[in-house]
Amino acid sequence: MSCQNNEVIDIAKDATAPTQEKAYDFSKDVTIAAGQTRATLRIHADSEAELAAYTAENFRLVEVNNAESLEDALVRNRIVNTNERANAAEADDELLENEAEVTSSLAFELVEVSNKVEGKRYAVSFFHPESNSRASWQYFTHYSTAGQDLEPHCDVARHSFWRRVYYGVKYRRTSSSNWSVIQNEWRKLSNNQTMSYTKTPCYQYRTRVKTKKSSAYTVSFY
Repeated sequence: MSCQNNEVIDIAKDATAPTQEKAYDFSKDVTIAAGQTRATLRIHADSEAELAAYTAENFRLVEVNNAESLEDALVRNRIVNTNERANAAEADDELLENEAEVTSSLAFELVEVSNKVEGKRYAVSFFHPESNSRASWQYFTHYSTAGQDLEPHCDVARHSFWRRVYYGVKYRRTSSSNWSVIQNEWRKLSNNQTMSYTKTPCYQYRTRVKTKKSSAYTVSFY
């Protein structure tokens, strides 16, 4: 594990965002594993306290067979419970889709995967620390590794019956491009639903998630 100060993620200026460039004051790397495969996940935060709250236990590296969907992999790895049905209480949430974009104090990057297994790709399931204010919405940003010319796909999945998930997706074609909207914030994910996007060429994705409580969603860039 390493900790750095004044980390700035490699992002272009975004004319549609409230702030054109996001700088994080602190960052650290954690190692997560699936079998013999090891991955480095970089966490960016606005405060040392937020950064310190995260360890490798807050993430799970998920192997996805090339012939299966992310949803199938989450079921196979027992992250998704197929016996859970729709949560009736979510009917009151529809107006939340109209909320304006909100900046987040935490961001995540899967910067390296070593000892990859042939015929598999990788996703990360997030188990965020419980906040003191469980009723509050939390906002998280996820970046693909910049320059991923051969990895133009983005999947976002919800894997919790109880924890509601909204998301938005942007991408940029080249290192000098502005961010372009693929999916406006905030689109709601239903229980066990996966949304997939492909852009070619694609230099980088930015996926934003709004959720409550800890375990709610999985992100994959490949």
